[in-house]
Amino acid sequence: MLKAYKPVNYKIKDIHKLIEFLVTEVWCKADRKLPKTRLNAELKSIYENSDYEWFKDSVDKIYILFKDKSFSQADKDNFHRVFINNNEIEKLCNGTNSPIYAKDFNPIIKDAIVEFFSQLYTKFLGWKVIKDNYGTKKGYYDILVSRTNHFKECPCCGYGDLKTWFSESRSAFDHYLPIKHYPLSSINFDNLAPICDECNGRGVKGEKDILFKGRKKAFYPFSKTHSPINVSVDFDTSIISFIVSEINDEKFDKNSFRIGFSISSPEVNSWNKIYKIDSRYKGKLADNKCGWFRKVKKQFELEYLKNKKYSAVDAFEHIIKLDDEDHLSLLKIPYLTKLKSFKSLVKAVEEVSGSSTIKKVRK
Repeated sequence: MLKAYKPVNYKIKDIHKLIEFLVTEVWCKADRKLPKTRLNAELKSIYENSDYEWFKDSVDKIYILFKDKSFSQADKDNFHRVFINNNEIEKLCNGTNSPIYAKDFNPIIKDAIVEFFSQLYTKFLGWKVIKDNYGTKKGYYDILVSRTNHFKECPCCGYGDLKTWFSESRSAFDHYLPIKHYPLSSINFDNLAPICDECNGRGVKGEKDILFKGRKKAFYPFSKTHSPINVSVDFDTSIISFIVSEINDEKFDKNSFRIGFSISSPEVNSWNKIYKIDSRYKGKLADNKCGWFRKVKKQFELEYLKNKKYSAVDAFEHIIKLDDEDHLSLLKIPYLTKLKSFKSLVKAVEEVSGSSTIKKVRK
């Protein structure tokens, strides 16, 4: 990720503790007693509410499986450890903990557990009793994204839009460790980070395992020690003709651009691969290569009419400074900086002064 979220305290984050109690103090201690007798007052009020029959039916169904004679106390203790382990998200990301995947759960309980936790996020968090006691996902989202972190662009890719608290809705929470592989953390807000629709979509991350089956480290979305990542852009003179003119643009290969990162680490590699950062950045550069250059040319033409000492380098530097916080500035600035390094291109801009044809440029 380019940036990590500064975490905030919000009541909805405590909802995970309620489910942790259900797992560790009810199911993992299942015996001849009725499940109702092991519930705390808050869980019992939900369990007995006729509006939430799905919850009662699920609690009973899983309780029966846990108290089955073939499911030993050792099995219960092991699942207790699995639940705790798989909800220590930061430790999973930095490699301190090794993940236990849903496919490896004890077969006696696996299907019921996966079904319950897979539906928990969409069902449980939307219930009135939960929203009244813990707040809403939108309320937490607004404080996290807009009030505390002031993010308008996706912290993952750096350019995708995030909805702000002025929006009626919110951008989606990404299950950073996907429910498909890590259902036990489905309502753990340490595992829920708002990102843009493209990053979260099936064509990019989707249900891919960010940890690569426990073999690789990954950024923790709420890390307090995350170092910002700067992007570098490189290319050679062979693509200049495509940059100064849109003629034969369909023949341009976006891989002519080379993307670099200021940090080299397993976490960067995982982020780059899962979210297809390299390919997506090259695509954005290919889409904007002419427009950004034209902006510099126009700036030079306008200022040169007023000041004959104004140079193309001045125009490059003006646009770079002016667009420092613009959309896609993370790519625009290193791209224009690289263009500025081609002395012959700078000279040609000044000589042509408005012409759209620059036939040959040498560094």
